[in-house]
Amino acid sequence: MILLRFLAHLSSALTNKSNLQRNLHVVHSIKCQNITSVCIPCTCNTTGAISTICNSDTGHCQCRDNFLGKNCDMEIDQDCKLSDWTSWSICSKACGIGGEQKRYRHIVLQQKGRGKQCQGDKVENKKCFKRCCNGTFECKDSSKCFMGIKCQHCNCDHEGSTSGICHPINGACSCKPDYDGRRCQGIYYML
Repeated sequence: MILLRFLAHLSSALTNKSNLQRNLHVVHSIKCQNITSVCIPCTCNTTGAISTICNSDTGHCQCRDNFLGKNCDMEIDQDCKLSDWTSWSICSKACGIGGEQKRYRHIVLQQKGRGKQCQGDKVENKKCFKRCCNGTFECKDSSKCFMGIKCQHCNCDHEGSTSGICHPINGACSCKPDYDGRRCQGIYYML
């Protein structure tokens, strides 16, 4: 009989211990080692932890990204890192001056904690030039270019030229028969 009473008491104690532990696990900011130990408040870092609830067995807090440690109080420091530059884009103008090319880079690793911020631009621009457009020619010697402009107007003589369009390299206009000169402005006489 004593043995039966002892087994019933033991069974009741085990059930109560299990219920008590289950209830202690529900308490949000307390860590308890076991039924007989003193419960200790969680010390989750409010900045680094997802919540103030810690693991009831270990006391470890659940950390946000960039935080470590039992209490999530160690912030990970990471410098920002940019990608390599892309290739230059094609020139924005097929001909003429004022064209532009671009290249890009992006953030590969975000700055974290006390790491360094990314430095420098994410977009670079540069001027580009392929060729002069129809009706203009490339002036190679800037000292002889009108107002220093790289692409000069052909200024073909409308009466003497065939099209008003000149050679893009030397600026020579295509002349009608009996006309001469770079601009086809002179009449050529055969003697």
